Amino acid sequence: MEPNSNFPENQLLLSSAQLQEQLDQQKALASVIVRIRESLDLETIFQTTVIQVRQLLNADRVAVFQFDREQDWQGEFVSEDVALGWDSAMAVKVYDHCFGEQFAASYQQGRVQAVADIYKAGLSDYHAEILSKFQVKANLVVPLSRQKELWGLLCIHQCSEARDWKESEIEFICQIADHLAVAIQQAKHLHEVQLQAAKLAQAAQRDQVIAQIVDKIRSPLDIETIFKTTTQEICKLLQADRVAIFSFNPDWSGNFVAESFTEGWTPLVGVQPMISDTYLQQTRGGRYVNNQTFTVNDIYQAGLTNCHVNLLEQFQAKAFATAPILQGDQLWGIIAAYQNTSPRQWQSYEVESLTKIGTQIGVAVRHHKLLAYAQYQAEQQKTLTSVITRIRESLDLDTIFQTTVTEARQMLQADRVSVFRFDPQKDWEGEFISEDVVPECNSVIAEKVYDYCFGENFAPLYAQGRVNAIADIYQAKFPGCYVQILEKFQVRANMVAPLLKKGELWGLLCIHQCTAPRHWQPSEIEFTSQIAEQLGVALKQDSYLKQVQMQVVQLAEATEREKAMERQELLAATIDKIRQSLDIKTIFRTTTQAVRELLEVERVAIYRFNLDWSGKFVADSFKDGWKPVAQAQPIIIETFEDTDDDNELPRNETFVPIREGEKLWGLLVAYQNSQPRYWKEEEINLLAQVGVQLGIAIQQAELLEQTKRQTLELTQTLQELKQTQTRLIQGEKNGRIRTTTCWSRS
Repeated sequence: MEPNSNFPENQLLLSSAQLQEQLDQQKALASVIVRIRESLDLETIFQTTVIQVRQLLNADRVAVFQFDREQDWQGEFVSEDVALGWDSAMAVKVYDHCFGEQFAASYQQGRVQAVADIYKAGLSDYHAEILSKFQVKANLVVPLSRQKELWGLLCIHQCSEARDWKESEIEFICQIADHLAVAIQQAKHLHEVQLQAAKLAQAAQRDQVIAQIVDKIRSPLDIETIFKTTTQEICKLLQADRVAIFSFNPDWSGNFVAESFTEGWTPLVGVQPMISDTYLQQTRGGRYVNNQTFTVNDIYQAGLTNCHVNLLEQFQAKAFATAPILQGDQLWGIIAAYQNTSPRQWQSYEVESLTKIGTQIGVAVRHHKLLAYAQYQAEQQKTLTSVITRIRESLDLDTIFQTTVTEARQMLQADRVSVFRFDPQKDWEGEFISEDVVPECNSVIAEKVYDYCFGENFAPLYAQGRVNAIADIYQAKFPGCYVQILEKFQVRANMVAPLLKKGELWGLLCIHQCTAPRHWQPSEIEFTSQIAEQLGVALKQDSYLKQVQMQVVQLAEATEREKAMERQELLAATIDKIRQSLDIKTIFRTTTQAVRELLEVERVAIYRFNLDWSGKFVADSFKDGWKPVAQAQPIIIETFEDTDDDNELPRNETFVPIREGEKLWGLLVAYQNSQPRYWKEEEINLLAQVGVQLGIAIQQAELLEQTKRQTLELTQTLQELKQTQTRLIQGEKNGRIRTTTCWSRS
């Protein structure tokens, strides 16, 4: 009987075919990975993937289905490749009311559904009906998840006949789905970065326009020109139909004093008579006194009173937004934006812009009033300026006090001018710490004074900034205890101005006339008040310095927003560099250098954990003068904390996690070596975004490396099998030749 030599050969050919199939799958998988890395456009990635998968599996349809979570698992096919002769499933809305109950949970856990024949799989009639609608007889469905959230499905359809799905085909589709999930996450993150950059750009543009308006308000123009320019610019900025400035009268009636409006509307300035709003008159300014804004999107839906609606109709308004104009602490008027053509949904940033401009107008109004007052009393201000100049020549309080009392006494021709300081640890007890006095009167320096009547009778008034001028102490109806204290210092007439520090009563500026009563002139009272204010400036120097620092911070924040825009652009460029390479060392080198330059730090390094949570630095970029750490010995980090700790204290480093999928792979660390540094939230967020991209790059590189290894192993195995097959065939031929020779000899 002739030996059956075909059996091992058939097995060999079958194994060879399987390996060839796996090799083709791995090549296709590698191609898909490369295509995913070449583009961040999901539509392109999906289309490339479905075409290659359908060709490789010889399926009738391969499609990507996306859920709309807000519509209770309703969704649609967003990409497909379908063989000729079968209908397209694109843009067909699909809603399976059984999906949420039967399949959603299992798909979210990574379940793969492989159905060889939909009519024999025990599917619900409704589910089978949906599949038959798309001509499906067999299907293979793999979930597409984004951060544990079910995003959609990768669907393989066989329409011509039933089909038994091979394990190798299922494994291949699962790998494809993993890479699509990475692409979906990466595209989402890039979209978020782009949205953040767009918002920063819009905010910077608004801030720039507001800054230009503020510059015009602060320019040395007359108040009418300032009003006109401001309303024009705000009308353009907010795209409103009208922007107007309303000024209150003492009785809380008022008039429009400036406006800007688009073509076709009736002017309000000089046309509308005096406006009396009963609510504002009864409440003496209403909400505006408390520096509150008021917005109405539709005057007919806001619950306004009929008289208020009638008044707004006279203004031709259907919606409005208003903000107060405060002159110091006093309500001066209102700046209002009106929409006349239709109702309008006012945005928070629009109201905020209106508020900022209202504040600056208040500053301009206050400046205008002060300037007019200064011009009215020019001569007195010249003298006062001389005194103020002497006061401001020194930062030493003793020197300031002594200069002030000397200059003030000479100008007022008073017998004594002194500075009295309260002891904050005692109940209104204090002492005179500086004075200038005529020789005929006694000195009061270092005299301790305690007036138990002061707190009850005078402290509240002085705390409000009141100047108390008494022509004759014996005619003023003072309490006897207070008269006794004044007599002790030979006082017959006095004028006392409070010295306030941070809103609290710190001391008193005392003007004494000892020889006779004296009627104090309004100009003298005003002069004393202003001198006291200047002393308050000296006392509150720290507060003013803090205000200056706050202005510097605000300016720095505006600059930081511009930097943030630049950083977002550089971040996008860094992300693009990361995805341009699949070599992990190149990615690490490019990323550390780019982040170091981006954050302007002295070192950026990447630290990788081992299984026992020890680890080592695998890459770093550093400025000249520092040594590398990437070749350092393994390091054990005993504790790891997230980066959202207390950033109020300066630190030399900040770090964010690098996650490969759900696994903590390592850390991205930024160092400032030369000095401590306050890490800003936006810097940490930027570092975190790069950490996310590194995690994605590492995950993709690992998957690609694994694919390459599998491809190499399959190639080698296939070659060995082909060689073995060749040897077996050659051996069989040789055996037959020998047998034939033997028979011929016999």
